[in-house]
Amino acid sequence: MPLYIADYLADTTHLDCAESGAYLHLIMHYWQHGGLPEDDEKCRRIAKAMPSHWRRIRPVLAQFFDSNWRHKRIDFELNKSKSYSAQQSENASKRWGIGNANACANRHAESMPARASSQSQSHKDSLNGERQEKENGKVYVKQHTKAGEAWSEWTRGKTGHGQLWDKQGGWWFPTEWPPTLSVQPMKGTP
Repeated sequence: MPLYIADYLADTTHLDCAESGAYLHLIMHYWQHGGLPEDDEKCRRIAKAMPSHWRRIRPVLAQFFDSNWRHKRIDFELNKSKSYSAQQSENASKRWGIGNANACANRHAESMPARASSQSQSHKDSLNGERQEKENGKVYVKQHTKAGEAWSEWTRGKTGHGQLWDKQGGWWFPTEWPPTLSVQPMKGTP
């Protein structure tokens, strides 16, 4: 809940300590639940007021709400928060959506500099006979290998999405195997 201190103090300078505390409890409940209950006894409990005290402070606190205990400023802030959340959700869907995942990977792959053949070396992967290329301390791992599947699972665990692969069906990683896989699978294991 955003609390604009200058606004709060300007609007509540006439409240005593107990009234201010009760008002804060009411607006915090309002923020968390989208409103206050219609039951006056529940509002009293939310405000942490004794019944005799509630009868005295209720008219003072009611001036901040309409007749149905709705609060114009908090409703505005709740709507603003919901709009922001919806926009962020839409942005995340656009960025991480399935249709966008391949486009993002392709853009990234296209932006990578072409490898000079003198800089890269190839060697045989001891586990599956696939050719692996190394360059500048990184390993190019193909998607449909045991190492590629391990990296895809590791990435899914970290981000909730599988690994994005380039147009050639591989990706550059710092090591052949993900960090959490301390022992690589033995040759011939499923």
